Amino acid sequence: MNASDRSIVAQPAAAPRGQRPLACAWPKVSIHLPLRDAEPELVRRTLDSLAALDYPDIEVLVVDTHTADPELWETVAEHCARLGPQFRFFHLGPWPGFRAGALNFALRETAPDAAFIGIVGAGHVVRPRWLRRVVRLFRDPGLGMVQSPMEHADREETRFGQIAKAECATHDGDFRGLLPLGPLPVFRAEALRRAGGWEEQSLYPEMALGLTLLRHGWESAATAEPMGLLVSRHEFSDWQARRQRQVASGMALLRQQARALLWPRDRALTRAQRSGLLAGALPPLADMLSLAGLALSLGASAMAIFEPEDTPFPLVLMPLLLMLALLPALRVAGHGWNALWGSAALSWRSGRAGWQGLMGGRISRRGGTRVESILLISLGLCALGVALANPWGGMRSLLWVALLALQALPGVAALAVASLGRRSAASNYAAPGLHRYMA
Repeated sequence: MNASDRSIVAQPAAAPRGQRPLACAWPKVSIHLPLRDAEPELVRRTLDSLAALDYPDIEVLVVDTHTADPELWETVAEHCARLGPQFRFFHLGPWPGFRAGALNFALRETAPDAAFIGIVGAGHVVRPRWLRRVVRLFRDPGLGMVQSPMEHADREETRFGQIAKAECATHDGDFRGLLPLGPLPVFRAEALRRAGGWEEQSLYPEMALGLTLLRHGWESAATAEPMGLLVSRHEFSDWQARRQRQVASGMALLRQQARALLWPRDRALTRAQRSGLLAGALPPLADMLSLAGLALSLGASAMAIFEPEDTPFPLVLMPLLLMLALLPALRVAGHGWNALWGSAALSWRSGRAGWQGLMGGRISRRGGTRVESILLISLGLCALGVALANPWGGMRSLLWVALLALQALPGVAALAVASLGRRSAASNYAAPGLHRYMA
């Protein structure tokens, strides 16, 4: 089996020093649910599915941070009280570290006898046999984490959901064999504590934790069948923000591991991890180069508008800029039109996050269309200015305007997909067929 398959199937491996096999059949599992401004109905569905788990010994720690509206967190606290003493609720208010900070707080509050720690999110409806299926895999003493896929309740019902699902499928191989990034992770508690918990300064703490676990010698595995259903609303800004955090963290990791990548004798990364990191960096690299080409076009256009007589026609740049503009589309070739729309909609934000991660800049944790709107207006003004100034003559100026129009397509796609996302979020997100997972 190839090294790239390590994140899918657990491989026989020696346990890290001091680790013992499972002492009993069903050890205690602590489940952590971090919240921030979560809709009480979504949280209730998650908590009810946890209460229905077919597992003898669990505790559920619900940690709410940064939620200002008391109606949101008080409703959740009351529901936890109704479910029994194994459900504990904490409202922390403003808290450092965001989601990672909430998970570290939960780690400190975890029962000392808990052997495993599971992470869920609001809107995750888990199957009753989830923990029984996963805990069996931990009989391998070298296994540090198991993740389980989830099915999406509404992504097949809306146009935005289809686009988001198709775009996510193009990233299935990113960082494969290097970092576990899947949903519904269950960690060996000892592995999580030895790793020092969650890195609160990271934009994508799962990525930082995954690399730490692999460096400590732990293996990861995944169940073949979905172990849950995602019934939360899918909004464009959340989808966009999640992708830009992942890209920024991946490129920051590439910068931090530059010595290990360039110096083969450096043992910080194995050969499989080096190849996995480089392969995972290729998709954002396409968006980064495309954004760099856009910046180059805007600069050349500004020079032509303000100094038309002294600006030569950038004939050499035309083929290069055309190729850079097409890179995001070429990256998802063969994945269908939905993947193409999704890739284009995230291209500018992904490129910006990639450059910021590589250069060490500050990354926003939220999405939106502000960046896309600014770039679209800039491209429109440049195209209008070139058309009016006509610095290179009729045909060549027209070709340049056509190039600017082609480079504007990712911004148009972002605004269009964002509009679809708003309609999807406003629609009913009740999950048909939910009873299949509650049986």
